[in-house]
Amino acid sequence: MKAFKQLCLGVLLITLPFVGGCDAMLDSDSERYTFEEDARLQTLHDTLYNMVGIFSEMQKLGDRYVLLGELRADLMKVTDDASIDMKEIYYFKMSADNAYAEMKTYYSIINQCNYIIQYADTAYTEKSDKPLMRIYASAKSIRAWTYMQLALNYGSVRFSEQPILTVKDAEQNFPLLDIDALFSFLIDDLLPLKDIRLMNPGRFGNFDASRSIFPVPLLLGDMYLWKGEYAAAASMYYELIFEENLVINSSYNVRWGEENNAISTNSLTSSWFNSLMMQNQEVVSALGAFPNYGQSFSLDSLSVQGKIMPTQLALDKWLNAVYYLNASSTKNGDLRIYDVVNSNYSLVKMGMLTVDEDDEETMELIKPTIRKFERMNMTLSEDDPRHLPLYRSSHIYLRYAEAINRLGYPQLAFAVMKNGLKLETMSLPHLVAEMAKTDSVIPSFLSFTYAFFDSNAGTRMRGSNNVHEDETYFIIPDSMTLVQQGYVNYGAAPTKQDTIDYVEDILLEEMAMEMAFEGNRFHDLMRIAFRRADNAYLADRVSAKYEAGEQAAMHDLLMLQDNWFIPQE
Repeated sequence: MKAFKQLCLGVLLITLPFVGGCDAMLDSDSERYTFEEDARLQTLHDTLYNMVGIFSEMQKLGDRYVLLGELRADLMKVTDDASIDMKEIYYFKMSADNAYAEMKTYYSIINQCNYIIQYADTAYTEKSDKPLMRIYASAKSIRAWTYMQLALNYGSVRFSEQPILTVKDAEQNFPLLDIDALFSFLIDDLLPLKDIRLMNPGRFGNFDASRSIFPVPLLLGDMYLWKGEYAAAASMYYELIFEENLVINSSYNVRWGEENNAISTNSLTSSWFNSLMMQNQEVVSALGAFPNYGQSFSLDSLSVQGKIMPTQLALDKWLNAVYYLNASSTKNGDLRIYDVVNSNYSLVKMGMLTVDEDDEETMELIKPTIRKFERMNMTLSEDDPRHLPLYRSSHIYLRYAEAINRLGYPQLAFAVMKNGLKLETMSLPHLVAEMAKTDSVIPSFLSFTYAFFDSNAGTRMRGSNNVHEDETYFIIPDSMTLVQQGYVNYGAAPTKQDTIDYVEDILLEEMAMEMAFEGNRFHDLMRIAFRRADNAYLADRVSAKYEAGEQAAMHDLLMLQDNWFIPQE
């Protein structure tokens, strides 16, 4: 507690723009502060400037969001050139002075949100609108997301609803909440706000700042999912999908050429990277960074410099998938790899290019660096604001699939990947039968018959083409195969739960292929390990990425849940 009080004193002077404009607030070195006697929001403009102060702090979380979420998981590794801080993350040995471990930025964001929540006049009205109520709800959504990051990374949080404005405030005894207790509080806190339209702060340069305000149903869906309340999670995800007309755009894909009804590796077309870009509606939430104001994301540089790399486990997920044109023409490899890692590497592995593997210069050119970070911002100039997607449409659909699978709809959950949810899919006989057997009354969150869903594609279709027609490779296996794959003990009859477990594992693989290196992976593994009460679920997968001589020790370390969390300051 003493260390936390010292941390509170560090966030006591919070950045708030009572004079000047927004520019200085986006400057991460701004020296504007407020004290208790100034702690009143006199106008709508004051409140808006305070929101800009929050965005200023959120800029700092981009790199660590990805590195903490990926270096501790199975898809990303460090090289010898990586910093000591990054190597500490990779080996779960983070020291107190690790730059990515500091908690002050999170608590500064929370403190500024608490300030707005405490002092915004939610009754203030302009032409029958209550703009400060929308800002109030927006501040609560950002506070909830920030508390979620703290809890999932550190295991617990010191909780406060009140802004810390004085030394006396900082010396309080703040309660320690674990993940479950925190999420229970935040759910109750956010539920009354889920139908309130959030604020639209406009653009900073070409960055749409509204993407850094998290839709309340999205946060509720995530927290319900963690708590195992699957009907509530599915309902919240569906509400967001329906209200925002979210689809998995069928035109965002990567395809081989086609000649005479067969795959041709003479040509390749790619538009999947569009799903990463702010110009379309698939990016639901994102963090922004502003180079002109002293803050930028370094992920693309870390990749180009070879300090972070995909693991072989990650590469094999794409390389071993089956690209399906038709029953007579298939090929190994999900083509999303082309936009995720160095395209030269992808084309060599896919057989489109041949190289001299004894030529060191050539081998350097085909090294599998992570290309995804460049693709996110490839149309921007050096000084333009950068963005990092936190939630995309496909991400939300896959989380939705995770929830409905656990509700007893594994075939429908699988269809999120294989077919895309739309009227044509919902009319398939095996899905009609599954829904009829599972519930006498079909829940409203299973309705995908509206016209705007017609453009929905399965996530696997984006890189493996016509998998919706595939009856051999990308399918839920029969009972005997489930036995052979270890989902059922020999001599026992497979149950529906065995199918649910299988589909959950495939969903996890699909999340890796669609959302690799976006910062989600460690928490995805952790969530399922918690759900199954099986520490080995995480330990087996993560330890497998290390060198042979390191794997046993890392597996032993990861079998203890306490080691999944960063030591608190």
